[in-house]
Amino acid sequence: MDISKRNKLNIESRWRKIQNKEKRYIERNAERYPYLKARIFGYLAGDGNIYEGKTKTNRHNSARFFPDHPSLLKPFCNAFKLVYRKRPLVYKKTNFYCVTVDSKIIIQDIIIQARFGVKRWRVPFNLLIDDFAKKEWLRAFFDCEAYICKNHIKIQTINKQGMLEIKSLLEEFGVQSNYHTYTPKNERWYVNHILFIFKEGRQKYLETIGFNHALKQDMLKNQKPFK
Repeated sequence: MDISKRNKLNIESRWRKIQNKEKRYIERNAERYPYLKARIFGYLAGDGNIYEGKTKTNRHNSARFFPDHPSLLKPFCNAFKLVYRKRPLVYKKTNFYCVTVDSKIIIQDIIIQARFGVKRWRVPFNLLIDDFAKKEWLRAFFDCEAYICKNHIKIQTINKQGMLEIKSLLEEFGVQSNYHTYTPKNERWYVNHILFIFKEGRQKYLETIGFNHALKQDMLKNQKPFK
């Protein structure tokens, strides 16, 4: 056997050992941190993406998260380390951070449990086994997608079904919201689905769910009177 072939076999063997180790850890701890997994999935649905290496041109299996504030790095990275025993790599960009994890086994575990993508993401009700997990998912998604305006909270997406699921989930905690649509004049653009949380709903959201995003949490606390 020539050296190059032997080196290739050694590398493949080493990767199999790493993957088997990751798989065993995930299987043994699948039900240990449901609330942290809900948080991870909320962040990935809001400001993340998943790459599954199935093509010859793209063999990487990666999860990417793009937070706009450093206060989101610890909640995401700590959760990922506990759920998957793997610490994400963090890169500082001009106006945001890129948090990345490469692992075929981890990506397979993620995509088998939830859907991602701008138009495909859904609330992963199968993972949200109790109110604690539901709040974690909502908080993470709102960390990414919520706008704190003068007298309301707003989220906006082109994903109608996902938005309606969020509205329903908020109502479980007594957070009332108003649903609207906006159709752009340009026919090539998607219809926008918008939720507004006004008045007492903001107070209820602050008390029951809140934000990990430090700036958004402070902005909500300092809004005009809730009533």
